[in-house]
Amino acid sequence: MDNHQHAAAPGRVDFSKIKTSIPIPNLIEVQRNSYERFLQMDLLPNEREAMKMSRADDVETALSRLAQKVETVVVKMGASGAIAIRDGQRFRAPAVPVTVIDPIGAGDSFDAGFLHQFLRGADLTTCLAYGNLCGAFSTTDCGGTEAFRDAARMQEFFRRHNTSNQAQ
Repeated sequence: MDNHQHAAAPGRVDFSKIKTSIPIPNLIEVQRNSYERFLQMDLLPNEREAMKMSRADDVETALSRLAQKVETVVVKMGASGAIAIRDGQRFRAPAVPVTVIDPIGAGDSFDAGFLHQFLRGADLTTCLAYGNLCGAFSTTDCGGTEAFRDAARMQEFFRRHNTSNQAQ
């Protein structure tokens, strides 16, 4: 190897070898659009956080108060599902019934699922439903994201629950 070539350190990814099927100008546009969409998202608290932030005694009051401050508010309510408000319009999605093994990471998994759909341009009802699927699935194994390591099990869970978890 001459002085102009550098090998990636053992255990490191050599990013110069990674190819993408999306032409770079299109990739930049996709990233720009996703970033602009991401900036439209304001708050994703759980109900305790929402009530504390807004100094409210119930989630409905919290949601209303927070919606006066930001464009979009999504409140995660665990076994009660999730609720959102944007421009005065409310959206709800029921929780996905599961046997909970470990709730650690459910909120973060909800956020990831919600934002995955949101950045793709999905409507809020779809975002809530997908967030609930991800949050519920994460609770079916120990650890914050261990459930997601089994791709086949995840796909089966999503297939089985996706049509039954319709947001309103």
